[in-house]
Amino acid sequence: MTRTDRAITGAAILVAPVIWLLAFYYWQPTFDPTWPLSDPRRFLFLVLLIPVIEELCFRGVVQPYLLLKTSQRYLLPQLSLANLVTSSLFASMHLINHPLAWSAATFLPSLLFGWLRERTGRVWPAAALHVYYNFGYFYLLDGM
Repeated sequence: MTRTDRAITGAAILVAPVIWLLAFYYWQPTFDPTWPLSDPRRFLFLVLLIPVIEELCFRGVVQPYLLLKTSQRYLLPQLSLANLVTSSLFASMHLINHPLAWSAATFLPSLLFGWLRERTGRVWPAAALHVYYNFGYFYLLDGM
């Protein structure tokens, strides 16, 4: 990774708490005993297992396939068509369990995960960042 890539990755890590605080501010949660922190197994499932599975599927299978099929076409210098389509599918899949606005909110982090996947050539950095985002989201919204 180049110095710029490391800077963007660092910014992605630093921006996550801002996203968590905005989510908390706009969605004032009330305590729910079924929320993840009340059940450690559920918390680990939502924070660790689901993001890893999503990244293996979307960034490990779908995005590389689309990169090959689109001849690695880029819409912008850092945004591939494959990443855009994969992120659209990723956000759409969140409609299964989330309202439209919340599913749409997964689109930008998904672009970031896809960018990280393409820049490193590996799925695990994107999966680790996804786990970090989910951890902060669930911990902040449940811990308050």
